[in-house]
Amino acid sequence: MSHRPDAELVGRWSAEIDQIYGDLIPRGTRVALVNFPNHANAGDPALWLGERAALDRIGADVVYTASWASYDADTLRRRLGEGTVLIHAGANFGDLYPHRQATTRERLLAELPDLRTIQLPQSIHFQDPANRDRLRRLCEDHSDFTLLTREPQSFAYAQEHFSVPSRLCPDPVFSLGMRDRAAEPRVDLLWLARTDPEASGYALPPADGLTVECLDWLAPLADEPSWPRSDRVRLKLNSALLPRFEAGSGLAKALWRPNAATFEPLAERWVDRGCRILARGRVVVTDRLHGHLLSLLQGIPHVVLDNSYGKLRSVYEEWTHQCSLAAWAETPEEAVEAARRLLAELET
Repeated sequence: MSHRPDAELVGRWSAEIDQIYGDLIPRGTRVALVNFPNHANAGDPALWLGERAALDRIGADVVYTASWASYDADTLRRRLGEGTVLIHAGANFGDLYPHRQATTRERLLAELPDLRTIQLPQSIHFQDPANRDRLRRLCEDHSDFTLLTREPQSFAYAQEHFSVPSRLCPDPVFSLGMRDRAAEPRVDLLWLARTDPEASGYALPPADGLTVECLDWLAPLADEPSWPRSDRVRLKLNSALLPRFEAGSGLAKALWRPNAATFEPLAERWVDRGCRILARGRVVVTDRLHGHLLSLLQGIPHVVLDNSYGKLRSVYEEWTHQCSLAAWAETPEEAVEAARRLLAELET
């Protein structure tokens, strides 16, 4: 792997994650990891892989994994015994994504109130205080619940509104460490802009003299990175089982193992897809947190814009402002100018 100027920082944050996880999860602890994300937002599968990497390093014994659809309380209890339940990290501790919230975290807290439970690092945002208070009651009524947050804005929110143990922890994607660039660039500027509930509505301003590709990785692409046949089969299996699990057919009890066996290969494939998309640009501009972090891990110079509720600013100010590869911009126009400066530096 070629030199990565921010490798030391990434290594430091990865070690901090290991320390925090190790404090909470002693070596040999049986754990269940719930809410596998099988979708094109590469950040969520990257979080899953980062979680698994850190858990392996601290010596946790992962005895059960499930998606939001395949989670089954009886199976989890049977596998886990007196171990610890871990809820997948991300940005869904709130009400921007209500379906996932209702079917995983709230259900799990209600069904497993006696099992030690840790919410892995989250960003927190609620639009409706009633939704916040419903989840707050579930957390506070739980016998042993710990809330990890991945940036100071969310940590402050947790401290103000949730009377449960909480702790600030770096984003688990840092646990993946540095990566080789996934592909050679084909345009000067890759503009990766959110099109989901966290979008700020950024439009690409004029970028005269630059070759530009503008997209969001949620949408299918005309020239999708190819998948090996084995992973296409895994995706087909996972997709076929999902509606049957969701319908409550009882298959989750019988088929959780073959379904769970698809998780890591599919996560690797979604992350590879995201990295290949980012690598199309000599420089990247993005308002996606993991567009920022996966660019950083690949050694791609990039410019960061905020999302709708300040998550990226909070991460950047706490952690990644130290990175030589990342620049902050307040507006799309500032982002293009910063991208021009980064491109000029590549020429020197």
